[in-house]
Amino acid sequence: MWEKVLNVIKSRESNNGDCITDVTDGKRYRELCQPGGVLHGTENLTIIFNTDGVALYKSSRIEIWPVYVAINEIPAKERFQCKNVALWGLWQGKGKPPTYAFTKPLVEALREIAIDGLMLTSGKRIKFYTLISTMDLIAKAQILCMNQHNGFHGCSTCLIKGVHEKNVHVYPYSEAIDQKKSAKRNDEKTFNDAIKAISSGQKVNGIKGPSSLHLIPEFSITDGVVPDYMHGVLLGVAKVLVACWFDPSEHRIFYKENRTYPEYYIGHMIHDVDVRLEGMRPVDYISRRPRPLSGNLGHLKANELRTWLLYYSLPCLEGILLPIYWNHLALLVEATHILLGEKISKTDLEWANDCLQLFYKYFSEFYERRKSGLNIHNLIHLPLYVEYWGPLWAYSCFGFESLNGSIIKQVHGTKNGSTQIIKTFNALKAIHIMMQSQNTKEIVRNALSSMLMKNRRLANYLCLIFVSIINYMHRFQIIKIMFLDYLNVFFLH
Repeated sequence: MWEKVLNVIKSRESNNGDCITDVTDGKRYRELCQPGGVLHGTENLTIIFNTDGVALYKSSRIEIWPVYVAINEIPAKERFQCKNVALWGLWQGKGKPPTYAFTKPLVEALREIAIDGLMLTSGKRIKFYTLISTMDLIAKAQILCMNQHNGFHGCSTCLIKGVHEKNVHVYPYSEAIDQKKSAKRNDEKTFNDAIKAISSGQKVNGIKGPSSLHLIPEFSITDGVVPDYMHGVLLGVAKVLVACWFDPSEHRIFYKENRTYPEYYIGHMIHDVDVRLEGMRPVDYISRRPRPLSGNLGHLKANELRTWLLYYSLPCLEGILLPIYWNHLALLVEATHILLGEKISKTDLEWANDCLQLFYKYFSEFYERRKSGLNIHNLIHLPLYVEYWGPLWAYSCFGFESLNGSIIKQVHGTKNGSTQIIKTFNALKAIHIMMQSQNTKEIVRNALSSMLMKNRRLANYLCLIFVSIINYMHRFQIIKIMFLDYLNVFFLH
């Protein structure tokens, strides 16, 4: 793996940014590679971190907030694999964690590895600089100490205020294009707003107080906290559109006032759309066939909304959705395809920006204005962050969310959930490493493989014989320790 990372390091200073393929092609990353930058002429690395609340039990308010850290220079296909992601810490409690108590130790650790670095086994000292943080809107607002998406000045990128309409907060396009009302935030002004908020006891431009993230070296609190396309575009915009088209409960107010449904509502034709969906033949890299929309509108997952938006929506809705709305949707699909691309040129970026500007402009005209929330507004900021940090997939929450799903499954019983998670996570990482070892005997490798494949029946059978066998494998003491921990936490409860 280190050789792959070194290849990225060797190529980064010669990168001119003509074509954006990953984080290392982004404008902000390349600035750090210039003479005088912390990455110039060094083997220093950069990291991305993520945190989000996850319900630990269905019948309780107890949540866990894991903090994950990944290295941006690891090749994209391997970057978010369990073996390459560090679980830095874990908070467990009812509801959200106290902001400063939660972020203080994290920031101290990120400062330490940036200032002092870490000593590798090879004897080299490498510094790690935090450049990117990806979170959903709720976690972002808490960590940044600012208003949430349903409050004034809820955008972390610009100063747009928004307006309250019918118990919802909307961000109209007319305000977004006004440079005076929606100027871009920067670190200095944001910090000054935080100081004013503390001294006055009132929010300033949506800022409640200073965020601990200001203290991380080389980290920009306004450029580095990126919008996540999984939560924003898929679970946000795409889900809103699906509800507008097919869910009659979304139009109760409209129906009460007009005694009819809006012209974009096609709920009465949802079965025709399902027939088209059933006829779809997904390509190899799409893991599952599409579910019918009827009966599943409120249960669509992010990966289902991704395939729906990018591949199914336009062919399934052609001739069913009126052309004006179909063409409007095509703007979003086109732009999202571009911003998720493996190679994004400057021309591509400009075209995607034009598409999203038009989509945002006409959204409140075509649909109810009260639907123009922060996720719709954030669409026009996506091209900027692609310019700064690379394609949307490079800092999507998808990789981290899959880890959340994995660790939650390891909790058995109602006590010491966080302890079980940490032990299991560390054991899984050790197992992944041992799987690559040439010294691991075949019986060990097969047992590990069956566990990682989640073949529970075979794994339980192997555990019964492996507990006795492992005691005789004295030359594999580390395997013995890790395995016994793993068995105690995962299989024997």
